Amino acid sequence: MPHLNITPFTCTVAVQDVSIPEIINEANHYLSHLKKNGIALHVDEYFYALTLDETISNAVNHGNLHDPHKRVLIEIGPCKGKLQITVRDEGDGFDPSHVPDPLSPENRRRRGGADSTYCDTWHGCAGTVRETALS
Repeated sequence: MPHLNITPFTCTVAVQDVSIPEIINEANHYLSHLKKNGIALHVDEYFYALTLDETISNAVNHGNLHDPHKRVLIEIGPCKGKLQITVRDEGDGFDPSHVPDPLSPENRRRRGGADSTYCDTWHGCAGTVRETALS
């Protein structure tokens, strides 16, 4: 059931201006607002902040390759009974099917690729990383 009276949290920042702690702080205020209105009560604050930290870091580091002329867009809002987090960058993108399964025994200690698997549904958050250009 959509929440028509709730405005999504939206933040667009240039790579050189990204302050992940500040964005997470603003996003935490948004989550508190939702919870006060009886929405997203099931969302775990730790995993919410971790999802934001990892996806924004990946957008800056891997998507935009620290290019100061590129931007990162963060959108958060209720969607189909969950809290959807969308992080977009202006990078070239990647094919998730080429990322090794981080849960397989041979890849557990290997770095990289875990976010695309773990971000899908962390404790009520639906994390979405879209490696597409902003319009």
